[in-house]
Parts: sequence; C-alpha cells; structure tokens
Amino acid sequence: LELEMAAAMEVTVLSEGRRVEGADVILWVDGNGIFRSDRPSGPDGVVPMRGLPTGSYWMMASHPDYLPSERQQVRVEDGQVLKVTAELKPGATLSGDVVDDQGAPVAGATLVVMPRGSEPVASDGRGHFEIRALRPDRTYRLEARHPEYDQLERAEGRPGGPPVTVILKRRPVFRGRVLSDDGTPLTRF
Repeated sequence: LELEMAAAMEVTVLSEGRRVEGADVILWVDGNGIFRSDRPSGPDGVVPMRGLPTGSYWMMASHPDYLPSERQQVRVEDGQVLKVTAELKPGATLSGDVVDDQGAPVAGATLVVMPRGSEPVASDGRGHFEIRALRPDRTYRLEARHPEYDQLERAEGRPGGPPVTVILKRRPVFRGRVLSDDGTPLTRF
C-alpha cells in the first residue's frame, strides 16, 4: 500500500497582529463542496487543513468573538503545504436586558440577531445579555425566545450604542381535565 501526499494548508489566524486561538476555517468551491477544519486553531493560531484535492478554493476564517475574515481565493497543489494568513477584525458588542412586562429580569431567554451576524446567546440570572462580533455600522433586530414567555414588541439596537431592553410577557397556563360524554375522565385521548 502506497500513500501519496495530497494538498494541505496551514492557515495562521490573526487579529491586530496577535494569533487567535479557537478560530475555525472553511474552504469551498463554487457549487462543488465544502471543507471545514476538524479542530480550531491552537495557541499558535494555526489551523491545519490536510488531504485536500488539488484546486482553487475560497477561504474564510471565523471565531465567535470576531467578525469573519474577508474571503480570499487560494490554490493548493498535491504534495505541497500552502501557508496563508487570515485576519479577523474585532466586532462591536450589543448589550441589554431581558425583562418581563412587570420589569423583573428574565433569565434563560435565547437571543438572536437579524440579520444573522452572531451565534445566539442566553440572558443571565439578571436578565443581562451581550452579543459580540457584530458590525458597528448596522442596526440589528433582536428576537428573544423562552419556553414560558412571548416577546411583546419588536426590539432593535446598534452595536456600541445604548443598551436594549427586550420585554417578554409570560404565557398563560391553562389547566383542566378531558372528560368523555358521560363525564368520565379520559386518561388517553
């Protein structure tokens, strides 16, 4: 059995000149497949990508605390290790509080921004949340989800701007029994 070395890449992920730990890299060919790093960058900021078919790819790096890198085109050849860098830029933070319609904090609400620009976050025990790595020049709509509450009104905010208050209303709870025509409780229905 004889193995031949396929193409490989070593992507060094940087932000403001410092190496970034915990970054992921994605490669794709227009309409023909996606390759993802199998592990994030270590303390050295390097993401190895091995066993790639020869060809040209688009590449982008990402990290939950930064804006994604600009996409760049790379070409890999069998038997070679291409060394490239990807630059992540710090994003702005959108913060605020989730409260009920009486002003009490709501913990455990999942918040999502639209347009999507970040992973969902949960409000803490004080109802506070912070969504990082957002573009500072945009206004985002916030959607809050909680199994016991509904969002009352639309909430919007701008990263780096004033804190946002998201108001939820507790869902009513209905209790009762299911009975047959003759008033006998039904245990299965």
